[in-house]
Amino acid sequence: DELVDKLAAGRSNLAPQKLPWEALRSLICTTCYGGRVDNEFDLSILHSLLSRIFDPSSYSLDFSPVPLPADSGLLKLPEGRGADAFLQWTQSLPEREEPAWLGLSADSDVLLLARDAEKTLDEWQELLNVYSGDERLVDSALVRKEEEVPRWTKTIVSMVEKWEQELPADIETKFDTKSTDAIIRCLSRESAIASNVLQLVRTDARSILACLKADAPLTNRVRDVIADLRRGLVPKTWSRNHKISSLLKPDSWIRDLVRRIDHLSQLSARLEQEGNVLLQSVWLGGLFYPGAFLTALRQLRARSQKVPLEELKLRVRIGGGETKDGSCIIVRGCCLHGARWQEEKRRLTCGGSQPSLLPALSFSWEEGEGEREQGEEEVAIRVPMYLTEARGDVFAVAELRAERRMGDCVIPWSEVSVAISLWFEE
Repeated sequence: DELVDKLAAGRSNLAPQKLPWEALRSLICTTCYGGRVDNEFDLSILHSLLSRIFDPSSYSLDFSPVPLPADSGLLKLPEGRGADAFLQWTQSLPEREEPAWLGLSADSDVLLLARDAEKTLDEWQELLNVYSGDERLVDSALVRKEEEVPRWTKTIVSMVEKWEQELPADIETKFDTKSTDAIIRCLSRESAIASNVLQLVRTDARSILACLKADAPLTNRVRDVIADLRRGLVPKTWSRNHKISSLLKPDSWIRDLVRRIDHLSQLSARLEQEGNVLLQSVWLGGLFYPGAFLTALRQLRARSQKVPLEELKLRVRIGGGETKDGSCIIVRGCCLHGARWQEEKRRLTCGGSQPSLLPALSFSWEEGEGEREQGEEEVAIRVPMYLTEARGDVFAVAELRAERRMGDCVIPWSEVSVAISLWFEE
């Protein structure tokens, strides 16, 4: 208000072009949301929204807060400028809000409903577990009496017995911990972490069966693990070595662990047969610390090219094949969110909200920014890469080509939350 009063200089009206739009955008972006948005890509979306809405064109009669087609007739602001006019306009909006108003695809609301349904089922299952018989964690004396055993104990016993059959007895890998190759040393650490997690899970599984089926005493550690499993949660002691999806259940977590162990075994076998683990594709999302693997590749590249580490920039390309010299890694198992990949034109296009599996990606460390080929109908956008679909910390950034005209989508690329996740659940 103080800025507007100074610009008005005592006048009752002020032209929209003379309003302090930059100050308003900065106030909302920095003061209201600046401390809450710590992701640079989310912040850029916020900047784009504010630049479009807080603009002199918002005073025009045909202005729409969402760039919908002119013939849609939706979300067109009222001609009046009073509070009553806007209140009446708000009440006249359709009861069902279209996902396109937020730049989402038509099936976005279905995806939200599906997630809500999964959450409701999980809460209902937890409620059934709480009230399905005796709430106490039974001891070995009660377990031997079949008629006094709560139903949930039988469920956990059968689940743990199945896990013991699925989990391998040990990890068979041969990575030299003292190798001069940074990639081999990184994989040896991955193998050690996987072995520790495997032995921890197998030890807890044996303890659970011993407590619920035999005469072993119930310790506090086993009690905590059983309590997490009853609620459908992965025990914290199991998952502290790597990030997992927030929606992953214990049974899915065990299958994921088996996939990770099999992947390390395949890399070890490839090293023995071919002498280089980079000659074929790698499941980067299946490593416990994928960032360390990329760092090792960077060190390897800097040593071979005899260039400083800081001069190498990460380049990501979609559609990589097999590499012959090991100068890059071919990564499989990545998912694209918020867009679709056109393989024939090798560019992004507007797509649905459901994640889609991408072709193999090529990761390489190169000097400088590199050449960016871009057609007249294309635009280059920066796409963040995350470890999981939860979109925690940004793992890397890929600069990809995208369709300039987004077909049926009306939201510009600057406001579309496109992302790539390295891990997915089978």
